[in-house]
Formats: sequence, structure tokens, C-alpha cells
Amino acid sequence: IGNNGGPRIVRREFQSSTVGRYAACVTHFYSGGGDELRKDGRGVYEDSEMKRLGYSKLMTRRDTKCSSNVQAQALSRKAIAMQRRNGFSLSYTFEGNTLPGVSGAKVLVAPDTCIDVADKALGISGRFWVDSTQVSCDSNGTRTSIRLMRPDDVLFGSLE
Repeated sequence: IGNNGGPRIVRREFQSSTVGRYAACVTHFYSGGGDELRKDGRGVYEDSEMKRLGYSKLMTRRDTKCSSNVQAQALSRKAIAMQRRNGFSLSYTFEGNTLPGVSGAKVLVAPDTCIDVADKALGISGRFWVDSTQVSCDSNGTRTSIRLMRPDDVLFGSLE
């Protein structure tokens, strides 16, 4: 998207906010009991973007099902990824339903794939994950809308 030779962009929307985000998340846990030894620990994950902006506020949480520092760190990372997703929005609507692929051939844009963005108007460049697509056809022709996410923020599901 945004490269010369690509489709004409009809609409672009971008929003980046630090509201509701923290510089790091600390997940504490306490497990064991009965026949098991009791143990406690924590996992920390930092939001490098928030740190770079000078923020230092920590989010702390407690998890009753967590049983290791690695698991606690993964839960902290998931919490930070969710905050980053909630504060970042990038979407495009372009004419047609294909983009130039790596070889130059036209390819359909599909969810759960990555595309390269070089948007001088927004000052954004890099690889982004396609979260969703929507194709519409009317008297103006075919148009495709895509919603993009940063690959580091694509972290879903349970940690079991």
C-alpha cells in the first residue's frame, strides 16, 4: 500500500493513542499448596514504544491460575499487546481488489497475511498484518477496505 504503481487509495484512516496504555505490565502469581510446594513469582513485559515516549506507569495484575514466571511474562505480554491494539488503528480503502505482490503479479488481499506499507502522506512504513478485508462493488467500481495491525500486537488466544 502506498507504493508507486499500486492501486489508487480512496480513503486512509490512522489513529495512534497512548490512552489506557502502560509502560510495562507485571503479573504476579502465587501457586501450590497441598502436596505441592508453595511458590510465588512474577512476569514482566515492557511496552518499548511507551518507554521511548518517556512513560513509566506500571500496570500490575494478579493471576490465580498462573504457575511459572514464563507463563506470567506471557500474560503480561498479552495484556500489553491488547492495550497497543486498542490504541492503534490503520485502515485503507483502495480501488480494485488486488495489490502488487512481491514478484509484481497482482494478488488478492486476505486476512491473516502481511503486507508492506510505505505511506508518505501518513509517514508510516513497515510490514503490517491484515486483520480484516471488505470488498464492495457499486457504480464506482470495486473497492477494497482493509484494517491493519502491527505484527507485534497480534497475540490472541489462551496460553494453555
